[in-house]
Amino acid sequence: MRLSAIWSKISLINKEESGLTLPDTLMGLIVSGAICGVMSVIIVQTNDIVVDNRNHMVTVNQAHNAGYWIQVDTKVAQTVEVDEGVSGLPLTLSWVDWDNTEHEVTYSTQNNELLRTHTVNSGTPSVLAVAGSIDTAPYQTNCEYVDGVLTFTITTTEGSGTHQSSETRVLNYEPRTS
Repeated sequence: MRLSAIWSKISLINKEESGLTLPDTLMGLIVSGAICGVMSVIIVQTNDIVVDNRNHMVTVNQAHNAGYWIQVDTKVAQTVEVDEGVSGLPLTLSWVDWDNTEHEVTYSTQNNELLRTHTVNSGTPSVLAVAGSIDTAPYQTNCEYVDGVLTFTITTTEGSGTHQSSETRVLNYEPRTS
């Protein structure tokens, strides 16, 4: 069979078809619109989850960092002085090293930050912001020293509205005190 005979038979089969019909075009548009709508919802939901997770991780890291520094200083502290106010802050920890170096560390809050002020031998203090986004309300961030145990409660908050995340840690430490 020759090639021209095959082409003539194929052309008879496709003779009645001349393109897409209106229902075919409408179905294509509906399916494309549905796919675009679903993709848009997925993108928005993914963005919301990313923002929520970021805010949560920031609050956890801030609380963890504060706990680390307070633990380091409390473990070597020989004296613990808690302010008599409602929050117990500022908290002052002091100790003398083996070489008679005198250290004093004070924890205080300012502008929603927990500040660590370290002074060696009554010299120039060095200030370190150990945590940000601190809730400075006395019932949220406070400390007390009872029966040889320092209890430090810290609350950090990041974000706003539906994306707000809060983390509260209650830390208990026993200083060296001798």
